[in-house]
Amino acid sequence: MRGVRNEIRVWTGLRFLLPESALPDALGPVMTDKAIEAEERHLCLKNKMVLPVVPTFITFTGADDHTDVREMIALSKGYPIEWGILFSPSRQGTDPRYPGGEAQSRLAWSGLRLSAHLCGDYSRAIMEGRLDDIVKQIPVDLGIFKRIQVNHRAPDSIRINTFRKGWGPRCIAQTRAAEFPKDTSIDWLFDASGGRGVMPAKWPTYPGRHVGYAGGIGPDNVRAVIDQIAARGPYWIDMESGVRTDDRFDIGLCRRVCEAVYGRSFSSRNRPLPPPPGKEG
Repeated sequence: MRGVRNEIRVWTGLRFLLPESALPDALGPVMTDKAIEAEERHLCLKNKMVLPVVPTFITFTGADDHTDVREMIALSKGYPIEWGILFSPSRQGTDPRYPGGEAQSRLAWSGLRLSAHLCGDYSRAIMEGRLDDIVKQIPVDLGIFKRIQVNHRAPDSIRINTFRKGWGPRCIAQTRAAEFPKDTSIDWLFDASGGRGVMPAKWPTYPGRHVGYAGGIGPDNVRAVIDQIAARGPYWIDMESGVRTDDRFDIGLCRRVCEAVYGRSFSSRNRPLPPPPGKEG
């Protein structure tokens, strides 16, 4: 193809095929989130050949009581990550995937990009309009999260957006359908297994807008999954079971996923972890 540069790689790992004239002179190896988003919008309007082939970020779900927040911070410095935290009134602090109070506090004060994943009676309360129950029971301020995922078998976007008005963050709902819903008032995550970590026989066709894919993804198959999804625009992938070892959240597996998707990150390589609280200096 005449006048096309082979490949450009920026901080998020996005790859573009662009005419030389569409490339900004100041496009450097490291960009802030806001700069990346602005550049993507500019290039998408200017040239229809922008082809992201990797996710704009990865959601790793299930940080637990044993997870070292310092390791999460170190990995986030090199890769675009959203950390999904699970909440359920009946399982909090007892199920290994649902962190207790101390872990919740560490995560809340970490400065990481977090999403709250509401399960069990929290999601049922939202679908039934029992919003006061959420306020009374939820152990954290949901305002600290960038997004809130409502895990319910029959999500209603009207109910979800009514709930959202009280907290602010954009919401996510799961779909198991063969095609993504057309409703754009919330973000949709395809997960046919409903969080059980089972890969579908077929991924739904990318709908041309920001959506998510989950189900049986891990470090050994993530590149193949990306090829199968074949997205041509912004999207994310989410994984939970695929990044656990002996039912503990495994940062090492998260790193393997990031390296498989985005390559070795120069900004996180050989970076020492900060000392634990109370042991500085």
